[in-house]
Amino acid sequence: MLKSLTMVTLAILLLHLTLLSTRTFCAELPSYIQLCKKSDPDVSKCMVNSFDALLPYMIKGIPELNYPPIDPLHCRNLSLTLGQASVQIHADLANGVLTGLGKARAEYSRLNFSTATFITKVVIPEVKLKGLYRFKGKILLFEIDGGGAGEFNATDLSVVFTQFGEYYNKNGARYIRFKKTHFTTEMGHMSLYLADLFKNNELLTQSVNQAINDNIESLKNELEQIIGKNVEDIILSDYIKIYDMFPVDVLFPD
Repeated sequence: MLKSLTMVTLAILLLHLTLLSTRTFCAELPSYIQLCKKSDPDVSKCMVNSFDALLPYMIKGIPELNYPPIDPLHCRNLSLTLGQASVQIHADLANGVLTGLGKARAEYSRLNFSTATFITKVVIPEVKLKGLYRFKGKILLFEIDGGGAGEFNATDLSVVFTQFGEYYNKNGARYIRFKKTHFTTEMGHMSLYLADLFKNNELLTQSVNQAINDNIESLKNELEQIIGKNVEDIILSDYIKIYDMFPVDVLFPD
């Protein structure tokens, strides 16, 4: 459940989907794809505008670019072991469905081509994650060994993602690789409900859910750190490699 929450923060990557669309640069790009020139003094503003223009298409998916719909977003099965002070569990999530990314908004994008540093901030009013969970371990003072339907809700998400890159040459062209990332996220109100925490004991399940939500503010820092670390892992393994596929001049023409 917690790792799937990291999918929320992948909304920041939507700002760069214009770049990913250039995988079809040998063919005609869809008319709604707005490329941004790195020589444009307002390239950062261009990226924000590109996000706004592309988001409606991303909500329903773009089959010709092999992009699935993002709202709702169907998450792959995930496993996660957490060892923080207040959360010590092994968690599995199956059939996760995330809603709310369709209302994401890019607040700013700062692109520094001299240092190969990209900074993006995205805000999302509200997200909801539902799925089938399996927990074993401890949350707060409660030992948990159960599974069932789970739901996580969060409002007022604010995500800042910084990519630190370096340039290199390949086949006579200049590429960029991102070897380091820094990720911060803030959330407003959070709530979590885990059904069937204790089989055949609905009263105890309700009591523990209430205790978790009563103390969820004390878990916020740990949750944000966990989310950030796992988003970084996902981005490094699944996303940033796209920059190895295309030269900088293709992704950001002059």
